Amino acid sequence: MKTELRLVPVKDSSFQLRARSKEANLAVGSEIYQIGGINKKGKRSRSVCVLDCLSHTQRRAPRMRVARECAKACLLDGSIYVMGGTRKCESWGEVFDLKSQTWKKELLPSPTGDDEFDCKFELLVLGAKIYVITEHNKYAYDPKQGRWLLLLEMGLGFAGIEWILETCGVWCVLDNLVFKEFSDDLFWYDVSCGKWVIVEGLEDLCNTKVCCCYRMIQLVNYGGKLVIVWLVTPQPVFRRNKPPVIREEKTCFAVIRLERRLTSSGLAISGEIERLSFSLVHGSYNPLTCLSVSL
Repeated sequence: MKTELRLVPVKDSSFQLRARSKEANLAVGSEIYQIGGINKKGKRSRSVCVLDCLSHTQRRAPRMRVARECAKACLLDGSIYVMGGTRKCESWGEVFDLKSQTWKKELLPSPTGDDEFDCKFELLVLGAKIYVITEHNKYAYDPKQGRWLLLLEMGLGFAGIEWILETCGVWCVLDNLVFKEFSDDLFWYDVSCGKWVIVEGLEDLCNTKVCCCYRMIQLVNYGGKLVIVWLVTPQPVFRRNKPPVIREEKTCFAVIRLERRLTSSGLAISGEIERLSFSLVHGSYNPLTCLSVSL
């Protein structure tokens, strides 16, 4: 097992991007788009910043047509789709063309077409469609048709996929399959039966996590492999009449190679740990998320 992954600080002084609260972050090739969020005045922002991870520089992209916070973003067929972050149904989503670097004039309505669509949701891409998952319904957006479809009307229930809404786990899409970490285990969603199935062969990784106090950071599609990132948090050392000692935390990385196979009961997926490593970080750091870029 190789142990090559580590955290490397970016030292270039021109790399000045500051994380805004409630923004959407999306990796596109070697760049990261930071979209919307809350600005310094505490208001929703239309701003879009782009990080070039090759040159460690940033630039400003054209502003969105609508100010947004807590929006979601995804990539499909050369365009960035930004959904949510506003309560106005007629401007619930908008599309950014990467080639022309322009926002399309046509705004996307909310899936229900009314202003009451202000619920918690997740956004994912499977095949050629964009899916919006809420606690009560699931919707699909087909860019070619330019309209929202209720999955129940399409004969696709996607029963149980709303589990990705749970805050105590993280998820990602890899090769048109949805993966989710929950309670030390890794699961994948079987669309054919509407059930979550455990990824086999990762018992050692499960035991590694269960023996410590940790917080999941992200699952990442890393060139067709799955990277699991989590933070091990040791308890502070308390001393009489002295401030507590903040111990170093460990940011842990596991690269998982996935293998599919057909069995008599259907598709089964197993995982193999290719690399497992960690980097020490000061306890005052608070890793929020991570993205995979092409370099």
